[in-house]
Amino acid sequence: MAFEVSHRGAQVIAWSHVMWVIALVFVILRLVVRAKVVHVVGREDVCIFFALLASIATCVFMHLQVSKGGLGTHMADISDDHLIEFSKYVYLSILFYNTSLCLTKFALIFLCIRVFGPSTWRFACYAVLTFVSVYTFWAIANSIVPCYPIERYWDKSVAGWCFPNAVLWFVNASLNIFTDLLVVVLPIPGIIRLQLPRKQKIGVSLVFALGFFVCIISIVRLYALQIGSYTKDPTYDNFAIAIWSVVEVNAAIVGACLPTLKPLITRVWPRLLSSGLSGPRSRPSYFPGTGPVTIGSQRGPNHFAADSESATEILADEGVVLSNMDRKITNIHTGRMDDEGSDRAGSRTQWRESSDEEERAGYVLSADRKP
Repeated sequence: MAFEVSHRGAQVIAWSHVMWVIALVFVILRLVVRAKVVHVVGREDVCIFFALLASIATCVFMHLQVSKGGLGTHMADISDDHLIEFSKYVYLSILFYNTSLCLTKFALIFLCIRVFGPSTWRFACYAVLTFVSVYTFWAIANSIVPCYPIERYWDKSVAGWCFPNAVLWFVNASLNIFTDLLVVVLPIPGIIRLQLPRKQKIGVSLVFALGFFVCIISIVRLYALQIGSYTKDPTYDNFAIAIWSVVEVNAAIVGACLPTLKPLITRVWPRLLSSGLSGPRSRPSYFPGTGPVTIGSQRGPNHFAADSESATEILADEGVVLSNMDRKITNIHTGRMDDEGSDRAGSRTQWRESSDEEERAGYVLSADRKP
């Protein structure tokens, strides 16, 4: 039986389809830029692709909550069988909602790990990655088993127990907001160290900091959760939870895609995110047909300078992550190099293969400064 869609139900359906289409557009743009412009498709892109699939599944089940379960309709007007259908779709929506959000967080963290390459800030990235991994395990586990046996979630005649909705929803929502803040703040200190003019630092930081908008959505969603956790008419009152959930999960994907769209953004606002540097610095000369190089650092006394230079290169006009290069390269400037390859500034360079970069078949140039 398909319900006559109420005004509240129509809002849920409209927001669901509009938001996943917007997210789809941004993911397509991201993948095109990464594959065709930057020529690097990494694990962060795989995460965002599967986050999109989980988001679409969330929106589909939100639609089914309306059309098959009666979301937006008073519970008194819905039969027991359809209430069971409604609860089943709620169960699936929550599972895919949490899956999508967690994959989006992983995509942003993996991007930060790639951008800040071998650097001191990478330890912070791994610390956040560990915390988010623990949160993900918790969120997915209690989404799969909110009750024991699981069937009790949608059929209260089954003997067993369930986590209280109010406790479970607010614990998960609080952890979600906290991890969102961690992920959004994570790249900003590293960006501040970049060798960029202030205006461009602000521009790059704002692109990453747009994730705060998702945090605001998550906070606003708490009010809808408060109503839904105590309501006696969940099919009627929980429509706001559904709307804010689809907005949040898709806005998170859009926010995660924006930092990777730098080649497109610079076409619209070329001065905002251009790669001009705040001081004189020689740019690398590349072997014909090769892309830029990621410059990392050994743990020498000047490793902070090398780290900031690495991230500056990665956030250069070519995109957030630069393409690989051939081992054959001429006149790479980590200091001032003369024609014979001697180091006038007393720096020495060496190539080493980086296991962290194997996935993009690149090589890291390590720079040691002589005392």
